[in-house]
Amino acid sequence: RQINGLGGGDPLTSKVAILAPSTRKDCDVTYLSGEVRLGSSEINYGIMCGNLASGVGLAAHHLNLLESSKHESIIRIFNTNASSVIHADYVDFAGGISGKTTEVDLVFFSSSGSITSKTLPCDQPVGHIQIDGVNIEYSVVEAGAIYTFIRADSFALTGLESPEELNCNIQLRASVEEIRKHVCDQ
Repeated sequence: RQINGLGGGDPLTSKVAILAPSTRKDCDVTYLSGEVRLGSSEINYGIMCGNLASGVGLAAHHLNLLESSKHESIIRIFNTNASSVIHADYVDFAGGISGKTTEVDLVFFSSSGSITSKTLPCDQPVGHIQIDGVNIEYSVVEAGAIYTFIRADSFALTGLESPEELNCNIQLRASVEEIRKHVCDQ
């Protein structure tokens, strides 16, 4: 549930990370990512959140989920959503985790194809769709989740528009929904 605006009432920030000590020898901590659905009491565990992954190692350290001998800056994470391994390197932690880092480098291993078993689920790097007589190119990539990439200039956008501007653009929203349906049918 959204409590006092926790998550901002936005699906991009309404997430949860569930952590446990890892039972795998190649990982230090296990991470399950959930997206809290707005307007319902459901959590979508079907996608992995890379943004949350950046905090998993530090949270595991503070929650005492790591072996006491773990003093390296790299925390090995097993993500159960994508059945993949992530290495989080807390690069400012010279000599171990201290909680004073400003940078986290993530390396994702085998995160592509966890849903469809393909990095390019549409079997091609670029697809095309006609919307209102305009040919729009798109690329569908699966890397932890399935994403569709579209050039901003396909919609006379710069890519610098605010979320509010994009949400108010009814034609854009209709076109994106048409592309979403087209991609799902493939």
